[in-house]
Amino acid sequence: MAGEESSQLIVILDASPEHWVKLNETDEQSLTFTRCVENVCVFVNAFIMVNDQNRLAVIASHPLQNQFVYPTPSTSIDGARCELFAAVDKAIIDGLKELIKRLTVQDNLLTEKIGRAV
Repeated sequence: MAGEESSQLIVILDASPEHWVKLNETDEQSLTFTRCVENVCVFVNAFIMVNDQNRLAVIASHPLQNQFVYPTPSTSIDGARCELFAAVDKAIIDGLKELIKRLTVQDNLLTEKIGRAV
């Protein structure tokens, strides 16, 4: 759309496992992490749909590390809108999975080392 200014949106998603476990323990009908990620994907796709020139960044925040999950160097934004939406969703979900998997392995190694030290 000609004449419209682009906008920048930065989403910071809490990827702390402790937070999501506590939230779901206190209220069975509370938002799950999976449902939250799905809702974030819908929201950011709507943001992109408003204006093709809008810029987006999604950061996963974890107690041990923060990481950009979108954009990534491998994220391609060429092609039709549906392909763009799918690429954004995939980048966010894959980035979160990779972060959680890597940090879980690191946490398990730390727990093992502490156990050996004791």
